[in-house]
Amino acid sequence: MLAPIVHSLETEHTFVVRLLRVLALLTAALAGGFVGAGTALAIIATRAHVHVDGSVWLAGPIAAAILAPAAVGALLAWQRPRNAVAWTLLLGALSIAFAFAVEPYALVALRVHRSFPGGRWAGELAGATWPLLYAWPLGLAFLYPTGSLPSRRWRPAALLAAISIPVLIAAITLTDERLPAPLQAVENPFPRLPSAFRTIRLVAWLVLLGTLLAGTAALVRRFRRSAGIERMQLKWLAWAGLLIPFGFAVCLVGSVVIGDPEGLALVVLLAAQTIAAVAVGVALTRYRLYEIDTLINRTLVYGVVTGILAGVYVAVVAGLGVLIGRGSTWTTALATMATALAFRPLRGRVQAAVDWRFNRDRYEGLRRVRAFEEDVRRGRAAPEQVQRVVREGCATRRHACCSGYPRARPT
Repeated sequence: MLAPIVHSLETEHTFVVRLLRVLALLTAALAGGFVGAGTALAIIATRAHVHVDGSVWLAGPIAAAILAPAAVGALLAWQRPRNAVAWTLLLGALSIAFAFAVEPYALVALRVHRSFPGGRWAGELAGATWPLLYAWPLGLAFLYPTGSLPSRRWRPAALLAAISIPVLIAAITLTDERLPAPLQAVENPFPRLPSAFRTIRLVAWLVLLGTLLAGTAALVRRFRRSAGIERMQLKWLAWAGLLIPFGFAVCLVGSVVIGDPEGLALVVLLAAQTIAAVAVGVALTRYRLYEIDTLINRTLVYGVVTGILAGVYVAVVAGLGVLIGRGSTWTTALATMATALAFRPLRGRVQAAVDWRFNRDRYEGLRRVRAFEEDVRRGRAAPEQVQRVVREGCATRRHACCSGYPRARPT
């Protein structure tokens, strides 16, 4: 009696799974199509000498920030079609791809081929869709890695996050009087609201900032309650987040050398999204999952070292610029020499500090070895005791690793 019902349910489940997989592939392909169309339109605009400054060299990072979440989302959706994380990546990539394509379309429609329809509408959307850059990272903060919220109490924050982005886009669209540069001479085709409605724009922006903080808090809370595989998966996303300060340190030096802080900041944001998407893919497919602690350790060390050296470089350039004059090759040479000389001792000190804070067993093991070397040098210990010292250090680290993390599960 129950056999036909069970068979129909299984058939329906198989159909839904196949449908979701096809939709995931189509979404990823559509995002890739927007990237290709936007790139082709940008080339047309550039050849006609109509382009935004820096748009050519930003095309690569933008494409990577779109294709990475699209590919990872399609892979995850193929394996787990009902996983909300996969669809967050796919829909986020599609929205950014659309925003990427409308700007060159507006340039071509208004400056090159005026027969193209909807140029003014596309131009206004190009300047109003920047909040979409925060859409899928924000969704990821609330849903990763399980695909559900940490608890029901996070529903209001997640709902506000889902509402604030479209409201902000609509407010920007309806309150701008003219199109963004380089189309600022063109009037906004959308009906303009009274200036009092700019308050809605400000409120929506503040709500979006608040939900970004709430998403971070949700990740921290989830991490504190996690264990085993889930904690490792969260560490991968945390590692991607650690790269952002590292990128902005590089951005600081680049702004002094190149003089384009806004373009470099956008590159850092796009690179962070690309790396975050790849990290999510690695974590959820459990490939080389247990090497994340080493990655976090090295990222912390080199991130802190880079930040300090960037500050040293900027300080030397600024100080010598006052004495010698800006633009002097001596200023750049001396700043480079100062950072090069400071790298090795600074790296050692930062590595010791990071090990002391996050990997106490490694710190104690290295301390024992260095103390033994000093004792041998001063004649207080025999060189033949090195085997015992190394064996004690390795036993300590092995005990910590085995007690802290579960064994790898087969994929």
